[in-house]
Amino acid sequence: DIAFVLPQAKEFQSPVQLTAHATGTHDRLVLHNINLDSDDGLHIRANGQVHGMAHSPEWFADISQFEVSHAMLDKVARQAHLQLPPQLEHLGDINYTGDIGGSARDYAVKGHLTSDVGQVDLVAALKDNHLTGRVATDGFDLRRLLDEERLGEIATSIDLDGRLPFGKDMSLYAKGNIDRLDFNGHTYNNISIDGFYDQASFDGAVGIDDPYGKVELNGQ
Repeated sequence: DIAFVLPQAKEFQSPVQLTAHATGTHDRLVLHNINLDSDDGLHIRANGQVHGMAHSPEWFADISQFEVSHAMLDKVARQAHLQLPPQLEHLGDINYTGDIGGSARDYAVKGHLTSDVGQVDLVAALKDNHLTGRVATDGFDLRRLLDEERLGEIATSIDLDGRLPFGKDMSLYAKGNIDRLDFNGHTYNNISIDGFYDQASFDGAVGIDDPYGKVELNGQ
C-alpha cells in the first residue's frame, strides 16, 4: 500500500506484485529481473541501472515487456485529472519492447511498439526539446488513430528532425518514403517526402510514382 506517500494511488484497489534483484553502491544501482504485474492491466519485465546518482544521474532500461491496457491508462489519467489525447485513446492496449534511457535533459529510445492500430519500430532521441529519430511501420491504421474516414493503412519509413512544442511552436523536418497509403478508397504507392513542417504549413518536395499517376510537387 503506497497511498500514504502517494495519495492519488488510493483509488487503485487491485494488488500489484513487484519483484526485483538489486545490487549497487552509493553512486550506482543495478536492477535485474524486474517483474511487475497488476490486475488492472500493467505488466513489466525489464533490467535496468542508474549510475551517477551522487551528482548527475543517468539511467537505462532493457525492456522485454511493457504492456499497459487502455483501462489502466484511462484510470491513471483520471487520477491525475488529465484528459487522454484522442490519438492515445485510439491506440488501445499498448505493448513496448526495446531500450530506453536518459538523464535530466536527454532521452533515447529504440524499440518496437504494438497497439490495437498497428506496429511501429522507433528510434528516437530527445535533448531538451530537440527531437531526432526514425519511424517505420509495415502497416498502421490511420483511420482508427486519427478518426478520419478517408484514410486507411500506411506503410512507411520516415526520418525526423525537429523541435517539440514545449512552450514554443513545433517544427519538424521529415524525409523518407511512404510505401503504401490508403486514401479515399484508393491505395497509393511509392510516395517520397522531403520537407519542413512548421505548424500548419509544409515547405519541401513530395513525389508520387504510382499506377494512378506520377506527381512531383515542390514548394510551400
